[in-house]
Amino acid sequence: MQTVNAKSVTKYPDAPDIESSTEDYAGRFSGAIGSWLVDRQINGTRKALVQYFGHRSEFTVLDVGGGHGQNIEVIKELGGNLTVLGSTADCDVLIKDYIKAGKVDFVVSPLLSLPYEDNSFDVVICYRILSHMASWKALIAELSRVSCHLVLIDYPSKKSVNVVAKTLFAIKKKIEKNTRPYGCYTDSEIDLVFAHANQRRVFEFRQFFLPMALYRLIGNVGIATLLAKMFRFLGLTDRFGSPVICGFSPMPASR
Repeated sequence: MQTVNAKSVTKYPDAPDIESSTEDYAGRFSGAIGSWLVDRQINGTRKALVQYFGHRSEFTVLDVGGGHGQNIEVIKELGGNLTVLGSTADCDVLIKDYIKAGKVDFVVSPLLSLPYEDNSFDVVICYRILSHMASWKALIAELSRVSCHLVLIDYPSKKSVNVVAKTLFAIKKKIEKNTRPYGCYTDSEIDLVFAHANQRRVFEFRQFFLPMALYRLIGNVGIATLLAKMFRFLGLTDRFGSPVICGFSPMPASR
């Protein structure tokens, strides 16, 4: 039986993208500071894709639970042919303009039963989902199954201030209003689950040293940028930062 992440309490335990594909969720990233937060994620994604594919002109991408639309621009910029997969038809609310313009294909399917054969996409991305997913280990297995070259996920790291996530959640809730409970992970437990799917970590980008909620509380892009640069320069972000964007690719065949 699939291990359930008891920390990930949500109305949709195996379809958290139903919440992250709403206007309400998008509101968490509105305004200058919200855009600044998303830009850090975009930078990490760009680094991963350029590092792995170089300046390849075309590659296929499946964004699982990507109805939040945060990955579309960077993927299209780098030449990716993008399919977004949502748990329900309503998960297209934030990306309808892209779909109508023919920039994105949209598919409805359960996240744990992707309607594709093995190795169907060059890249499979899944952001803002795993830490709210009950059957997160099964999700990793399914992402790995349909990926040919690279799986990109993000997760809150226990090697950060998230070590006291339970204590800080009440404060985070007051700042962000509509935040959701989430699970935190060690790097080793994430790596172990991917190893079972014959995948190894090939990329890592830790986004913030301070909790994202504190940057929202600061509300000033200039100050946030200065703090982020300082923590990155001191090596604190690369060591203790969270969320972690990480990439996994198939292990080399044994000889």
